[in-house]
Amino acid sequence: MRFKRKEDDGFCMLNVEDAFVKIIQIEGIKSLWSGLPPTLIMAVPTTSIYFTCYDQLCEALKNRPGKHEEHIPVIAGSLSRFGSTTVVGPLELIRIRMQYHKLSYKQLYLCVSTKVAADGWLSLWGGWTSTVLRDVPFSARVYFLCRFLLMFLYSFSVLLGNFNG
Repeated sequence: MRFKRKEDDGFCMLNVEDAFVKIIQIEGIKSLWSGLPPTLIMAVPTTSIYFTCYDQLCEALKNRPGKHEEHIPVIAGSLSRFGSTTVVGPLELIRIRMQYHKLSYKQLYLCVSTKVAADGWLSLWGGWTSTVLRDVPFSARVYFLCRFLLMFLYSFSVLLGNFNG
């Protein structure tokens, strides 16, 4: 596996270990964690909102009359992904700006406030549609497949239990 930094400088890395060594030599050891703050700004709220909403929706849907238990994880997963994507949308813009421009928090504040002043508050949710169209169907598929797999494993364990005694 070869990594190239630029086409014309001849700088290449032979493997992952070589890449780490050269990055540390050129940029310093702190550069290995340079993407951590922007990632945490996005990941912590998204995950917290998503799983909290999922658990709450599952409980609410289980207590409904005329429930279809097999659909509950799919519906709860889709709605919770829709909600977390909507709430955390502006943080996605902030994360991208932080990673692309390597801004300080003061510069980031100025960048975001300038964007809001120029394009309005809704500009903070730029890219929301494509994110929802990507994430909501993915969550529905994941929960459908998990539910299917759990039902299969349960059926298989019951079948084995019947043969064992």
